[in-house]
Amino acid sequence: MYITFMYKYALFYLRKIFKNSLIYSIDYLGVLATLLPDKQLMKADVIRKNITEKSSGNEVLKRLLRQKLIKESNNPSDKRRKLLEITPDGLNEINAIRNHILKMGSHVPGNLNEQEKLMLLNMLSKLHEFHYPIVEANDEKLLHEMLGIEK
Repeated sequence: MYITFMYKYALFYLRKIFKNSLIYSIDYLGVLATLLPDKQLMKADVIRKNITEKSSGNEVLKRLLRQKLIKESNNPSDKRRKLLEITPDGLNEINAIRNHILKMGSHVPGNLNEQEKLMLLNMLSKLHEFHYPIVEANDEKLLHEMLGIEK
């Protein structure tokens, strides 16, 4: 419950930061940040790195392409797949909000001291390392068993 609250507090602050930006949401920011610095990634990799469902991830990518914050190009090693990269406009948008994001990042942990912040970061990192492979594998049988869901 408290993790959800922290996420909502961060979203509250982010909405204020995004108000005058082409970066519409944390999903937009995540995609743009994934493509920094000077990265070219396939669409599926961008979606996977942002732990987003395929359909909503594709919608975010379509919007960012329409806004010209990212661009796609042919993949020389696989003609069926496109590579994505951030555009100068996307980089400008990131740079325009960078200081606000940094300030928010130091504000969200609230009144935790440095040791507590480090401990929290370590615990969240450990949880990420536990959950990411499960989500990445998306094994229906394992998930049903793990969550006690009967078919």
